[in-house]
Amino acid sequence: MKQEPPALTTDQRDRLRTYAELITRWSPRINLVAPGDLPRLWDRHIADAAQLVPLIPPDTRTLADLGSGAGLPGLVLAILTGLPTHLVERDRRKAAFLREAARA
Repeated sequence: MKQEPPALTTDQRDRLRTYAELITRWSPRINLVAPGDLPRLWDRHIADAAQLVPLIPPDTRTLADLGSGAGLPGLVLAILTGLPTHLVERDRRKAAFLREAARA
């Protein structure tokens, strides 16, 4: 049975919108998500990542996303949980995107 992620606060919603806008701007240059997925970014990627929130054990203190790419699910989980999250990405272009997205 699929559990729903918690309701979003205004701050979380604003942060996710900013993140989605960055993905939309950067993706055509560095292929963060497939071009056909951009119109469905919220449903296809952000909501998909958000559904992992209820699966995080309550005593979790830090998250890690290996091969972060566009920051999915790492940045979404960081925004929704407030947990410190380590994003690990080998591709320098994608790592630059992750730094910008984390800053924003």
